[in-house]
Order: sequence, then C-alpha cells, then structure tokens
Amino acid sequence: MKAEDQGNECEICKQWYHSSCVDITDIEYEVLTIYKIGSIHWYCATCNVNSVQLLRLVFGLQDRLQKMESDMGNIKN
Repeated sequence: MKAEDQGNECEICKQWYHSSCVDITDIEYEVLTIYKIGSIHWYCATCNVNSVQLLRLVFGLQDRLQKMESDMGNIKN
C-alpha cells in the first residue's frame, strides 16, 4: 500500500485494507481518521462476524453465571 492510498487497519487482526476494496467512502474514511483510536472501531468483515459470535458466547456465559448465582442463593436459603 502506498502512502497516498486510503487504508484501514482492522483493530482485531491488524491487517490493512484499501478503503475502496472494503466499500468505505471518502467521507467514512475521513471520519475514521479524525476520531481518536477507541472512539470509532473498524473491523474487517471476517473479524466483524467473529466478534459478534464471541459476544454472543460472552453474553450466554453471563446469563448462565447469573442463573447459577441465583440458584446457589436459593439453595443457601
């Protein structure tokens, strides 16, 4: 990638993508570059799908933990 090319780095896999190759408009690119890292996140398509799956697993584990804690509280009483 040349210095003048617009590119985005996936925050998860750290791969670089040409903005035009991942359908990011010039305006979207400007927004991504203006804001500080952490304000707006950009993930490549693969990591985006994987992060959604990971979040579902985490939320499922949270639900199971809360249910177990509730069940243990009921057993103690």
